Amino acid sequence: MTQVPVRQLIRDSMTEPCNSAGLSESSSKPYTWLVYDDESVNDACVAFALPGIALRQEPSESLELEYTSRYYCDVDDEHHLNKYSLRLVFRNNLHELTRDYGYEVVGSALLPPRDATDDEAAVTERPYHQLLFAHRRRRLAASIEIKEIFSVRRSRLLHLCFGIRRFRDRGDQDVEEPSEPHAVMLLRTGLYSDVKLKVNGRVFPVHKHLLSSRSPVFRAMFGHGEVFPENRANGCVVIDDLDPEVVEQLLVHVYTGEAPKLASMSRQLFEAAHRYEIAELRRACEEFFVFGLSRDNVIEILDMAGLYELKELRQRALEFVRTHETEMTTEQSFRSFLCRDLRIDGVADTLRMCAKYGMEEVKAKVMEFVKEHSRELAESEGFLGLFRTHPDLMREIFVYVHR
Repeated sequence: MTQVPVRQLIRDSMTEPCNSAGLSESSSKPYTWLVYDDESVNDACVAFALPGIALRQEPSESLELEYTSRYYCDVDDEHHLNKYSLRLVFRNNLHELTRDYGYEVVGSALLPPRDATDDEAAVTERPYHQLLFAHRRRRLAASIEIKEIFSVRRSRLLHLCFGIRRFRDRGDQDVEEPSEPHAVMLLRTGLYSDVKLKVNGRVFPVHKHLLSSRSPVFRAMFGHGEVFPENRANGCVVIDDLDPEVVEQLLVHVYTGEAPKLASMSRQLFEAAHRYEIAELRRACEEFFVFGLSRDNVIEILDMAGLYELKELRQRALEFVRTHETEMTTEQSFRSFLCRDLRIDGVADTLRMCAKYGMEEVKAKVMEFVKEHSRELAESEGFLGLFRTHPDLMREIFVYVHR
């Protein structure tokens, strides 16, 4: 088996490799492009793995690509068949959260023209492109695997290009999508607007039917003027406690279904989407938080998940904590969070970390909580399981509670 040298070519949009491979411009979504130079295309087996690939899409995602190509048989004097296996391994546990996402993987070969004498120069200056495969797969587990046989022309040098992008698969969801070009034009020009949003001195001419289609709050506001008297003031809705740029991005999502500045104002957009009950934008923000979890922001995200009762987000953040608990438990900010975020369903994990990492100040707070909520904890399987895994700790707690 030959281990081939690999180089990574990142492109923020579909430029020459994918267009030359025969894909249409209508698919102009960002791809992460990977290229390797195979100088041993006639070998029995070629394999490589690329760890730490970051998708150039928001929210970003880390994955590993594993590729194996095996010589299969000769087709004729100029071509042979290769049997390939391509596997994407995702470095997170998000497949349960992202059931409506899929991944598109395309592959193309860049070969020198038949009349080329210098293979390397020919590939660089006037390559011959051959589209090998294009697959769209739903992600239902921690990896996606694609297997196929393709025919490729014999060559001393072969460039293989892999393009990877994530796409949204809404399936049969009954969601109104006002994303036609005329909707974008209406937002930009305010043509035929029938209401205005006045946000800290800035005015946005908007359309009631579009806002109502995405937001139950706006729907109620426009339908019940007696409850929302600001709706009757010169046909203008006054919003004094949001930043105009946040409202602008909120409207961009309402009109187009996109959130182009999600990365730079995710928290503000989430709060605005929560207030106006714009479910799709709120979900996009939650997914962005999950994909972007790090030691620097996980406590803030846990606090926000608790404030807004985001159970899925909290679960993913706690999974991140368990993965990095050795480092997290050394940080005072995390220990302070454990002391103020005491819950029936989280006591067992907190006590386990206290026993493992010697967090005495946290353990003292937890023991007070256990004493106050002993009845509820007596019905918690996680807490009762500590009698089996941590008998000494539970003996100490038992004495403290009944002293």
